[in-house]
Amino acid sequence: MNNKKVSAVTSIQFFRNFKFSVIFLFVYALVVAGLTVLLYMLNIPMDVFYQVDTFVISTKVFLILVGAITFYSTFKDYILQGVTRKEFVVGSLTAIAILCLFFTIVLTGVYIFVQHIKGVTIGVNDTILLMAVSLLIFYTYYAIGWFLGMAVLKYRFFGRFISFIFAITAIVIMEITTNIGFSNLIEGTARIQPLSIPLVYNLLSTVIIAFLITYYVYSKAKKIYIRV
Repeated sequence: MNNKKVSAVTSIQFFRNFKFSVIFLFVYALVVAGLTVLLYMLNIPMDVFYQVDTFVISTKVFLILVGAITFYSTFKDYILQGVTRKEFVVGSLTAIAILCLFFTIVLTGVYIFVQHIKGVTIGVNDTILLMAVSLLIFYTYYAIGWFLGMAVLKYRFFGRFISFIFAITAIVIMEITTNIGFSNLIEGTARIQPLSIPLVYNLLSTVIIAFLITYYVYSKAKKIYIRV
């Protein structure tokens, strides 16, 4: 494995996705600002936690879309340019981790800001817990998109259909455990309880799904036939 090629893939993939991420955050900020002003003019109260939840949901959808588009649109080009499949996967996974860390930092900043509005001080342990769970969840959703991009590139109709069903199932499982554990963490009901049952369910299911998807994409990427 050529480390220079891996670094090149990581750099190109990250900055490509980072550009889309900045656009996404800018548009999202405009929408939230406009909605906030509209509700204020209509004298309708807006729950600040609702803004955190909508940010998390929007980010999940964005990461799935970017993951799918990234694999589908770049895999063939890298392979034709002499990058091995292993170099592509390792470089892409590194870029994914960095991008998800970026979104984790943004979410943590939003969360701390919302808590500050409520007059609540966030401890270091709570912040670390939130960042760890957020990073894992964001990575998994990107991996689901990555998996879908691989499926569209590798399979025909039936294989794509089965892959889509698997992705939907993974998302449903993620959302159930997220609603149990991660939402409680966001709302502060799971603070200072890092080993509470909801968070354990959330972390275990997320780790399993992330590992299975990553391993499957890596194993199948080695067998994708490239038509020149």
